[in-house]
Amino acid sequence: MFEKLVKKGANINTEIAVTPEEVITGSKRIINIRTTKSCPQCGGRRFVHSGKCPKCSGKGTIVETKKITISIPKGVKDGSKLRLKGEGACGKNGGVNGDVYIVVRVEAKNQMRYDKLNIYYNIPITPYEAALGEEITIPAFDGNIKLKLPKNTSSGQKFRIAGQGIKKNGKTGDLIVTVSIEFSHDLSDDELELYAKLKNLSKDDVRKNFEYGS
Repeated sequence: MFEKLVKKGANINTEIAVTPEEVITGSKRIINIRTTKSCPQCGGRRFVHSGKCPKCSGKGTIVETKKITISIPKGVKDGSKLRLKGEGACGKNGGVNGDVYIVVRVEAKNQMRYDKLNIYYNIPITPYEAALGEEITIPAFDGNIKLKLPKNTSSGQKFRIAGQGIKKNGKTGDLIVTVSIEFSHDLSDDELELYAKLKNLSKDDVRKNFEYGS
């Protein structure tokens, strides 16, 4: 009589795409995994009443798609691998199930990036917000925060907001905001009229230090 070989189930490898926002806050996601489980009709024995099991065709296992909830940790890096122990294919002859390995891919977004614990935002602002020093709303680690722009804010100007970065292992990074002045591509007649008045009022020469060939 031959002894049945106990064998661990196969591991399953997959990928998941997460947003930079999920990296900042952490999140929970539900994913679908195509895996195997012991045949419910023959209990993995492959035969029923001395004949091949009709449910699994004598394989002892059947394929299933199951939903698994996974936790995306705060500050996860692109290319990180998450392990779900025992969620892979079922083992044979009493062997343990395999594992699921999930490679995390962080989606690239032009307006946001992060480095270690710091978060970097590129935020568009209007010309009047830059000139007048308006208060703007910025999405941050613990919800939206307010940033008061100074008058005559320049495009490309940076603002550091302490303690609003990624929180991990008892440490907290900062939020670094870079603003860029953007104009509407669909100005109304009234807006164009105001710009014309501004042109006539302004005595500023923004190109006074510009030299050709420099």
